[in-house]
Amino acid sequence: MVAEPVLATVQVLNKVINDTSAFINKQLEKIQNSDLLHKIFHHEPTFNPPPQPPSHIKSLFSHVMENISRNKVIYVSLIGLGLGYGVLQLRDRFYERDTERINRRVPKLPNGARSDAVFLMGSITDHLTRITAYDLGKRGFTVFCSILDSTDVKYIASNKISEEIRFVDFTRKSIESAVGELNEILKSPVVPFANADPHKLNLKAIIFAPSWHFPVGPIESTSISTWKKLNSRIQMVMEVMTCGLLQIARNQNSKFILLYSSISNLDLPYHAPESIFQNEVSHLFTILGRELLQYGISVTQIPLGNLSISNQKINSSTRVESLVNTEIRAWTSEMRDLYASDFAKIQHKSNGIRGSGGKGTPMKQLFHLIFDVIYANKTPAVVFCGKGARFYYWLARILPISWLEWYIAW
Repeated sequence: MVAEPVLATVQVLNKVINDTSAFINKQLEKIQNSDLLHKIFHHEPTFNPPPQPPSHIKSLFSHVMENISRNKVIYVSLIGLGLGYGVLQLRDRFYERDTERINRRVPKLPNGARSDAVFLMGSITDHLTRITAYDLGKRGFTVFCSILDSTDVKYIASNKISEEIRFVDFTRKSIESAVGELNEILKSPVVPFANADPHKLNLKAIIFAPSWHFPVGPIESTSISTWKKLNSRIQMVMEVMTCGLLQIARNQNSKFILLYSSISNLDLPYHAPESIFQNEVSHLFTILGRELLQYGISVTQIPLGNLSISNQKINSSTRVESLVNTEIRAWTSEMRDLYASDFAKIQHKSNGIRGSGGKGTPMKQLFHLIFDVIYANKTPAVVFCGKGARFYYWLARILPISWLEWYIAW
């Protein structure tokens, strides 16, 4: 009797379990066959994520790249100029080390005498011209130096000059007569010492030396006498060329060498006399080189940068300040009001880069370069010497004028 209730209870539980299982299975089948599950697991969001804040670094980079893209020529010029300047500086350093051991002396004749000569067209009162003449004389050249004006005459009369230097005076006679006198000397036999065989001098080079002394100041305050003297000096250079010097160069197979300041290429404000003279002579030599190319006569220009002419820091701030104040005091009050401030700024900038002492290239490098150009079989039309010479030469030719104006105004 007991077993029947138990059995009945078990049957009821089994029936409940089976019915519950069947209900659950039926509901699972409905869910699996419906679109609800698909919508849940494949639902695409209907909202857009918030935009990421722009990156400042990315924005700056884009701005820089756009700037470079708009000014490709300027940036390529700057990069090329910088790389070229660095490579040439390294080359010059190694070149200088390799050539220091060369004995730069004029070759001797079989009897021990030397026949090579140079003509230096410049003022003996200029320090750079004078020490260049002395160096050429010590290396064995017979040096002919010009006398250009009464200042040169007074200097020679009151100072001891090396015996290796002889003078061609353009003050006592006409330019044509002075050049003719030089020609006669070159054609006349020379007896170097007693019982020696005579020989004639061979003019190896004609060197046009620079002048570092030019008046500065506004154009409207530059005196008429300054412009007349400047025109006279330019005219003298051209007259020397046309009054027989070129004929001498052809007969002697001489080289032409021009030394001038590379800063004149920048045409800085308040430096009109210097820029006009140096650039005009430079253009003259450029044309001369192209005209004489057919005769095999070398014409080389040497733009000069900063040279250590002396141990004094000639371009120091205190010295520049003193020179500026001295110059300004000579102006009228109107000129001082108009130009004094800007003039002082330009002078400080230009004196920091011009070839006038201080931490510049040693002078011996210029002397070596001149000697090498004289005896080289072939030389380029332009050879640089001195710190900054190459940079400022190409700066004026590659970069836009606006960049130069920015440098001046900055």
